[in-house]
Amino acid sequence: MTRFRGAIGAALALVAALSLAVPGGAVPEGAVPGGSTPGGRVLVSFHRGADPAAAHRAVGAVRLRTLEAPGSWDLVALPESIPAADAIAAYRRFPGVRSAEPDAAARAAAEPGDPCLWTPCGGTAQWNASMIEAPLAWQAFPTMTAQERLSSDPVLVAVLDSRIDATHPDFANAGGSSSDATFGGQIDWSAQRSWVEPSKRAGTLAWHGTFVAGILAAAAGNDADIAGIAYPSLILPYEVLDGSGSTTASTVAEAITAAHRAGARIINVSLGLSEPSQAVRDALIAATSEPGAALVVAAAGNNTDDEPFYPASYPEAMSVTGVDAAGGRASCSNYNDNVSVAAPARNVLSLAPMPTRLRTIDCGTSAAAPHVAGVAALLVAQDRSRTAAQVRSLIERTATDDAQHPGWDPRFGHGIVNADRAIRDGATATTESVDAAVPPRDATTTTITAVARSPKGVSAAEVYVDAPGNPSARFALRPADGAWGDQTEDLVGEIPVASDSPPVRTLYVRAWDGAWGGAARGAAVTDREPPRITNVRADTVVRVQAKRASITFTLSDDTSDWFAYSVDVTGADGVTVVWASGPRQSGPGAQSVYWDPPPLPSGPPGPHRIEIWAWDRSGNPAIATAQTIVV
Repeated sequence: MTRFRGAIGAALALVAALSLAVPGGAVPEGAVPGGSTPGGRVLVSFHRGADPAAAHRAVGAVRLRTLEAPGSWDLVALPESIPAADAIAAYRRFPGVRSAEPDAAARAAAEPGDPCLWTPCGGTAQWNASMIEAPLAWQAFPTMTAQERLSSDPVLVAVLDSRIDATHPDFANAGGSSSDATFGGQIDWSAQRSWVEPSKRAGTLAWHGTFVAGILAAAAGNDADIAGIAYPSLILPYEVLDGSGSTTASTVAEAITAAHRAGARIINVSLGLSEPSQAVRDALIAATSEPGAALVVAAAGNNTDDEPFYPASYPEAMSVTGVDAAGGRASCSNYNDNVSVAAPARNVLSLAPMPTRLRTIDCGTSAAAPHVAGVAALLVAQDRSRTAAQVRSLIERTATDDAQHPGWDPRFGHGIVNADRAIRDGATATTESVDAAVPPRDATTTTITAVARSPKGVSAAEVYVDAPGNPSARFALRPADGAWGDQTEDLVGEIPVASDSPPVRTLYVRAWDGAWGGAARGAAVTDREPPRITNVRADTVVRVQAKRASITFTLSDDTSDWFAYSVDVTGADGVTVVWASGPRQSGPGAQSVYWDPPPLPSGPPGPHRIEIWAWDRSGNPAIATAQTIVV
């Protein structure tokens, strides 16, 4: 989903977070905020036993159709002489009317901005898949061909969005057949539905639907492009956005209903309304009610504020906010009391309509929602008996909590969705206390330590560096005592340290006891920055007064936990006196050395050179110089 600030009709702002697109905040000519556009359309719901025809005649409206959605909603058209607000007020006074509201308009809220899984394509790799640990979660599923998956009752995931490019190689072969990639997600083109009038398809934003569906179901293992999060799924493509990226509440309500009736276990809604709609709420309640409830995953919105956004802000939906590659809140993302979890939303790489093929969005929660929908599909594929409520609870309780705001909070919800942890929930093998020694300056390896536990006995362990699931980033760990099989194992191992290694790398350690447990995170720090020596000051020494002089300085180091230093004072006669210190705790703070004149009783007066040397734990050196006068 992308950024959008405008209000259209009754202010239904669609969350499309992708690169190219429609200028955010545009309002159609003639639109009046608050739902009072003359000649507009209205949704009216009736109680049992009411007379809808009489109500429509009294208001002067023409019934277009009854929605294929719960709540007995009629979609009516108004003559140009009647503002929608007046018609709604008249309906609400009529006996038997349950509710009346504008058929609010929506727009795509856009902010411009397999080899790609681990290696940058066009400058960006699938960091988002690594962040949610999807490649580790995939290892829980057997390798199957496309036809084997299709014949094994794949999980149905409905995508309510714009048109999806059926010609993209990561979705289909020539002729529109399902992808035959070994790990490729599937799209059921025969089940696609459209609520978009042919006359409004010009310029259809296929890029938005293609991008969202790519995050969910792009073919994996086909040596091309990216890998979809939910490869064991079958996508139902429901086109609800027209050529300008707009839709209506009535369309959203009908599409949610249609997806549920089609048997979708998960419904992805990367769009939304800035005002509530009872019609959409009715459809949402029906779709998420047991038995046969679907999990509706919706984008939280891109207005960078705490305003509600619908359907995400309804309790029946799972609201997904956005994060960036550093794990901070994505700059475009909404945040409020309805947020469930967070997922990647900034600089995310996914598919684009051919021939563009790939695109990176700048920012949008439209990208965040399909990450969560994809993890939900994996959980259903793992255990078909799981209900929608159980899947949601599992995703929330296994999310990676942000360190700055422990527990639930409105900016991250329960945390960043973690596919591996969700898939491995309840596994008996666990890891903890993941740590790495800061290596010496010229070292080529550093030591990893961790603790693994299992009542079955731990029999193997491994660590991934920065890229969970990438075989080239995997290194074996061994028991410190040399023997596997204990219920608690102290693990040790080494990872390489190259001259171009980043200063901080993320470690993912997991243990095996007959099955892999979820990965525990740690960090490896490579320190190549020397300590900082600042605020150097040296007093003038008056020898005849036998005054105790001092040399002071401030020594700090943001990475090492200790440093050592020495001070060399070279007199006018070339004789050097050295003061050295042992290891001292690192961190900002003045460290003082006092120079007592007795060490130079016979030296001549004049300028004395001072050199201050410092080393941190990794052996990075620093030097500062000063001068004092002896008289």
